[in-house]
Amino acid sequence: QSYRLTDERRKRLEDIGFCWSAREGNEKASLETSGRITRNSYDDQWDAMFDLLVKYKEQYGDCLVPKRFTPNPKLGTWVD
Repeated sequence: QSYRLTDERRKRLEDIGFCWSAREGNEKASLETSGRITRNSYDDQWDAMFDLLVKYKEQYGDCLVPKRFTPNPKLGTWVD
């Protein structure tokens, strides 16, 4: 099974202001969403990490989680 980033997940990230590179700044690309057919544990894990990223943005004002983010190293790795 492939664990690639779906268009729907990419759009969710971009909707909260996620930057794909530090140089990207606030530019946002528009993407079409695609429906999800089935869910699995990977989907649940992805959703949980996305929720943590939303909370990070609420606290710090951006989605630029350091790779070695001490309060939650998994989040830093996930964003990287």
